[in-house]
Amino acid sequence: MKLYLVRHGQTDWNLQDKIQGWADVPLNDAGIKQAERLRDQLHKKNIIPDKVYASPLQRVRSTAKIITDGKQQIIIDERLMERNVGELEGRSCREFFDFEIDFLDPKLNSGAHDVEPIRDFRARADAFLQDLKRSHDQDAEILVVSSNGLMKQLHMLISGVIPEETPNFQNGEVYEYEI
Repeated sequence: MKLYLVRHGQTDWNLQDKIQGWADVPLNDAGIKQAERLRDQLHKKNIIPDKVYASPLQRVRSTAKIITDGKQQIIIDERLMERNVGELEGRSCREFFDFEIDFLDPKLNSGAHDVEPIRDFRARADAFLQDLKRSHDQDAEILVVSSNGLMKQLHMLISGVIPEETPNFQNGEVYEYEI
């Protein structure tokens, strides 16, 4: 199965280096243009996915709608939500790590400040991935639109790498996997 992972277009909070989590922040003008460029890029490569999945967050749904030109059904799946960052939502990324919780350590699995424990977050991503594998043929092409954190979890599950070897996914970009 070919899996295309897309990170939503840019938001004002991305520009301000704020952690969005479950905040329903809309795309900004640059994010809309990124999604339009991505749509054109996918059309040029003749990529027409069999199914399109997206998080319910508006920045993600808007990106998916632009990419598909509204011509394909977008399946909304709550498991594709970004990690819930609880009380720390809207804070700067730098400030987030000053709270002395290890945000990514699965051994600690901290739920401090109402942050979703990393094992729970990863389990959501894994459940979605396993359902994809069960419900689609091997030759299917699937497009998943989500957020950086969820895409990192899927990347680690698919490639078997550790968090330190996982890239930050860029807004409005597509990443291709064979699963």
